[in-house]
Amino acid sequence: MNPKLKNASWLCTHGTQDEALDFQTAKRQIEHLQKGGFNIQFQSYNKTHCIQREEMEVIKEWIKIHSS
Repeated sequence: MNPKLKNASWLCTHGTQDEALDFQTAKRQIEHLQKGGFNIQFQSYNKTHCIQREEMEVIKEWIKIHSS
C-alpha cells in the first residue's frame, strides 16, 4: 500500500459472476485497501468478465467528476 496514493480516488467495478477473477477475493482485497485509508468506490454488477453499457456510464461519470 503506497501511502502516496491514499489521496487519490479510485473506482473498481467487478462482476459477481466473473469467471476470470474471483469476485469474493477481489471484494476482500478492495475492503482491505479501504480499511487502509484508500478512497475506493467499489461497484459490483451481476455479470461475467466483461463491461456492460450501464457500467460504462458509471465509469464515464466517475471520470468526469474526478478528472477536474
